Order: sequence, then C-alpha cells, then structure tokens
Amino acid sequence: MIFWLLTQWARAECGDGLSVRYSVPSYGTGNWPVSVKPLVSFLGNGSELDVSLSLVLVEGDQVTEIPTQQEAGCYGHESSTEKHCNWHLVPDEDLQENSYYEIRILPTTHHPEQGWTYDIDFTTGSSRASKTVDPPQLDLLKYGPRDDFGIDECDWQDAYSYEIWAYPQTSDTLKSYLNVYEVTDSGSEIYQHAIFIEPNMSVTDFRQVLEPGTEGPRCYYVQHHLITGEYSAPSEVLCHDGSIFPPSETDNDEEVEDSAVSSDAPEEQEPQEESEQQPSRKKGGTTVEVEQGGGCGSDGASLVLLPLFLFGIRNRGIALN
Repeated sequence: MIFWLLTQWARAECGDGLSVRYSVPSYGTGNWPVSVKPLVSFLGNGSELDVSLSLVLVEGDQVTEIPTQQEAGCYGHESSTEKHCNWHLVPDEDLQENSYYEIRILPTTHHPEQGWTYDIDFTTGSSRASKTVDPPQLDLLKYGPRDDFGIDECDWQDAYSYEIWAYPQTSDTLKSYLNVYEVTDSGSEIYQHAIFIEPNMSVTDFRQVLEPGTEGPRCYYVQHHLITGEYSAPSEVLCHDGSIFPPSETDNDEEVEDSAVSSDAPEEQEPQEESEQQPSRKKGGTTVEVEQGGGCGSDGASLVLLPLFLFGIRNRGIALN
C-alpha cells in the first residue's frame, strides 16, 4: 500500500487522475479516539465525482459498513491541471473501542484510470477526545511574485502569491487542519485550501497562489478543525490591497527621499489630525477586519461571522449600513 502511494507521487504527470496524497488517520496507525472523523486528501486532475469512499468495521471475516455523512470539496492547486480534493467522513455514531477499521477507496466511472483499489486501515483505542477550539490569528507574511520553491512543470509560471502566517490552537496528541476561504467583493466565500496541522504545531505558514491574470486584492479567513469533529469559529478576515508586501527596497528609498524633502520645509507642514479609531488592524496595505468592519472592497457593508459547514461556495451575510 505504501509502495503504491509512493509510485503515485513518482509518476504523477499533468492531467493525471486523482490519487491519495494524505489521510488522517494515516495508514496502519492505532489508538485513535472513537470520536475520530477521518479525512482523506487526493491530488490530481479530477472532481468529487471521481472516487467513492466507505468506512468499514472488520471483525475477522465479517465486514460491516459504517453509516457516514460525507463532505467533499476540491480546489485548484497552483495549476490548471492539478487539484486537491478532500473527503471528510463523519460517522453517524462514535466508532467501537479497540476495533479495526478500513477506509476503502474505489474509482468511479468518471476516473480516467480503472481497476485499482486503495485501503487505509487504522485501529481505535478507548478514549473519546473533545476540546474547545479558538479561532486562529492571521498575519500577512508576503504578497508578490511567487517564490521558486516547490514549483514543477504542471504549475502556473510567473504567478503571484499571498504567504500568510496562521497561529492555531492545537492538541497535544491529535492532528487537525485549517480550511482556508476567500471572501469575494460580493461577500461570497470560496473554499481555497486545506492546511494539515501536526500536534503541538502552534504556528504555520501557507501560500495562496493566484492564477496569472487575476493578481490583486484578496481577502481570506480560516477555520480550524480537529480530527474529532470540533471546529473553531471563523478567524478574522485578512484583507490586502494588492500592493507588493513587504515593500521593495526601492519603495523604501523613495519614502526616505520624500521624508527628506518634507523635513527641509517644516513650515509648510500642517499638523495631522488623529484618525478616529477603526475596527481593524492595519499593516501597510493589509487590514485584518473584525465583525463590524467591511469586506474586501465592500463599501458600507459589514461581515457577519457565523459557524459554517466544511466545503463549497457559500454566501457570507452582508448587513448594509
């Protein structure tokens, strides 16, 4: 099974069908809480229609399918021919203690490759983990031409990207993940990314690559999900105006020159009035919007942050002032 996964990575080409890239629980692991909600992530050119998943309890020769609610979502990942598709399996009831389970994956008729199967086996322990999760904080690290790290022949060339720091509250023992959403000018929300978080990882950075020709302002927020089903409220919305960040050395030099010219004629300077307090944190062209602030590019509108489902395109409530 592990060899099959490695060969999928090794032979993956632009346009290949979906193959497994990550799962929680991972293959062959044990002592998972009975409240675990498995997550399986795929890589390739496909959609939610390309594979089917089931969760089964294996007791000797007896195999029992576990009723689950399944949530799935795909997003383009730095390429027009490569997507990440994520399946979240939510059992109707807690799993049995100290039992052996398998996640069984099959291609549907939509998948370009037929005749393969993939199983992920794991065992439960006797615990039922539960934890309250706080919303992560976001900070902009960089906006501009994408770094060369991790680019392959399938990826967009000469693309721009947002690089963002996130500070999740994590479990000491359990993996988790961040769902990243873009908030558009109209207030709708688009599922953009899933960032996997290891236990005790209190900070992570992620890259949102923009398709060439779509560079410019963006607004993002994240929601932190534990593998046992608990999730945070949405984070504050991080918006940036599309200017290069941090500013280049040339921009800094121009600011210094402007400052020098101004200092030569202090009598022409009028005292600046203190600006009124705004419900946001600003850094250069970046704004972290709180609930009473406006959305990315929205005039006189406020964003209402509500608990949300996992995937898809949704519409954020807009309250006109």
